[in-house]
Amino acid sequence: MYELKIPGPDLRVFVVTRYDDIRAICQDVETFGNAPNPKAWRWGDTDAEVAAIYRREGWPLDTILTFSDPPAHTRQRKLSERAFLPRRMETAAVHVQSVVDELIDAFAADGRVEFMSAFARKLPIRVITHQFGLPKENAEFALETTNAMAAMIDMSYPREVLLQGVHTVCKFQHLLAANIERLREHPEETLFSDLVNAKVEGEPTFGMQELLSICLLILGAGTESSGGVIAWAIYELACRPELADELRRSPEKVGAFTEELLRLHSSVPGSYRTVRKDAELHGVKMPQGSVVMIRWDGANLDPTQFENPMQLDIARSNRRQHATFGLGLHYCMGNLLARKEIELSVKTLLRRFDKIELGAPKEQIEPIAALNYHVLAELPLELRQPTRGLSNRSG
Repeated sequence: MYELKIPGPDLRVFVVTRYDDIRAICQDVETFGNAPNPKAWRWGDTDAEVAAIYRREGWPLDTILTFSDPPAHTRQRKLSERAFLPRRMETAAVHVQSVVDELIDAFAADGRVEFMSAFARKLPIRVITHQFGLPKENAEFALETTNAMAAMIDMSYPREVLLQGVHTVCKFQHLLAANIERLREHPEETLFSDLVNAKVEGEPTFGMQELLSICLLILGAGTESSGGVIAWAIYELACRPELADELRRSPEKVGAFTEELLRLHSSVPGSYRTVRKDAELHGVKMPQGSVVMIRWDGANLDPTQFENPMQLDIARSNRRQHATFGLGLHYCMGNLLARKEIELSVKTLLRRFDKIELGAPKEQIEPIAALNYHVLAELPLELRQPTRGLSNRSG
């Protein structure tokens, strides 16, 4: 644990990296709340300039789900879970596979591809756009909105980037709002429709502002996260051809590989808690009103939890105990969809290509420079399709 020095407001931020400490913090919502610290909050109405833009051009964003505590969180979670039931995720998987095939078809014959732009960033945004009931032509706008939202979550982004992003978010809100009205009258077999029409006995349904806030949260959480891990998965396989061959021979092991990639390469490696009352951890005093930055990547690499934590080991017995989807009552509801996107992408790419290699020197392939994102900037690849009978699309 250490204190992070950041530019900007008079704010103390403590970084926690040990698995057991993070688990204890996640379980103690009375001391460490998810409701954000106004000094650090760039999402909603605690920033006067941001709030004015939302009032003028769109809807204010609620502190919801990831950013809320019981009892509000309890109601929000009950309603939202209706959209993430396994049956909905299985239906979504059919569409995921079709998009995976379509994106690969676009570059399969070329022999070279910049994988981040051609696949990793496109797949999750196409899937989410479809689940929102929007045509795929809106995917680029959704991706632009996702990039804008990054500045609201990562305190290292300049303020001018934040404000520009708020205008973009407001425009996307209007697109979603029109769709919400349509889905109230004509429900569809999509995650978004389930959210719009979610009902739990004794609980009020979601209002427009809540729905827009949830959808933008899903948009931000469901794009860079799984797309980033997909890219890291293919990077690791390009560096380990023997592992790629093993997974081609035994595709049932791709699930285990997925869990190890989620542990080693969490795309969103940190999140924040607000200290609601004076606390102390390992002799370090954390005053009320300060912020704790939970490092999920630190928990995932804690040697007291994972033996040889830097090693990619698909036979690791406790691989699913990683913290990438959180620990405690805020555990990510979209984990099944993220896992499905990663697994189907890896299986299909391994089936479609018998050679996947880096298209640039390894030392030139680096993640983007950001405090709270672990995502490759680019991933150039060289690919070879099988010469006989194995290049069928979804098998």
